[in-house]
Amino acid sequence: MSTSPPPVLPGLHSVQKLDWPSARGTTFLSYSSDQIRATSRVFVSAFEVAAGKPHTGASGGFIVEQVTPFDGGVRIKIRVDHANALPIGTNILVLN
Repeated sequence: MSTSPPPVLPGLHSVQKLDWPSARGTTFLSYSSDQIRATSRVFVSAFEVAAGKPHTGASGGFIVEQVTPFDGGVRIKIRVDHANALPIGTNILVLN
């Protein structure tokens, strides 16, 4: 009888979200997930999106300024340093 090995990192949740609205300057995003609690460790990276995937030749600067988990989600403050609004993508990693 074969059994599956335990998960490498129990409590790990990861998602790549590519469909945030375009923004310029400081913007606040909110992501809902029942995997996130107020005590979760949440790591976020932000980047420019083009044609539905991360843009490798991005011209704007994306700075994650604040990440605030709450029971049922996370609030993210991002600054987009560019003259025009750019489409935002994020990687969200949750450790419980």
